[in-house]
Amino acid sequence: MANAPNRPAVDVKGLLTVGMPPTDVAGRPVPCDELFAPKWDRAATGGRHVGLYFSAHLCPPCRTFTPQLIHTYQRLKQEGKDFEIVFCSRDNDRREFDQYAAKMPWMRLPFRDGRVDRLMAEYHIQSIPTLVIVNEEGHVVSNNARMAIPHDADGNEYPWAAYNSKSSGRPTVLMMLAVALVLGYAGHRLFSVRPPPMKL
Repeated sequence: MANAPNRPAVDVKGLLTVGMPPTDVAGRPVPCDELFAPKWDRAATGGRHVGLYFSAHLCPPCRTFTPQLIHTYQRLKQEGKDFEIVFCSRDNDRREFDQYAAKMPWMRLPFRDGRVDRLMAEYHIQSIPTLVIVNEEGHVVSNNARMAIPHDADGNEYPWAAYNSKSSGRPTVLMMLAVALVLGYAGHRLFSVRPPPMKL
């Protein structure tokens, strides 16, 4: 796979500074500066990386992938990697959001946070689950890390810089079939064949 493209970075740090900050598993607000601040020596850890995890309880592929991501996240933490994840929910039901987020050992944005739509538009995300990895400067390292983890459960290729894809701007046939045949009406509420607006 090709190396990470040299493209302008989304101002994810600025975006997360506006509004309520992400919270950790204990419900403590985590300021953006703290989220992106390196915790250990860069030379030893490779620098700080933050994963933006777009997912929803309503999505069967998401519920399959989340335990895999938890395993990889915990392995990387055990190895001392300076890595954090922020759950960017696409849930429409507060109870499902709370139940799903409770299983995740990382940070999360609030329920129905408008910044999730903005981030999805900026990163051209057309389906979930999606995992975008950014560095401490907010630059994209991998926009398709979700495809790496099933083949790299122990994180040997972290931060998965080789995994990048270009969006066609349209939903894939597989995604539309999943919506129509698996998710039914509930899936129709969650996904849209129209990309989210590029600007608010």
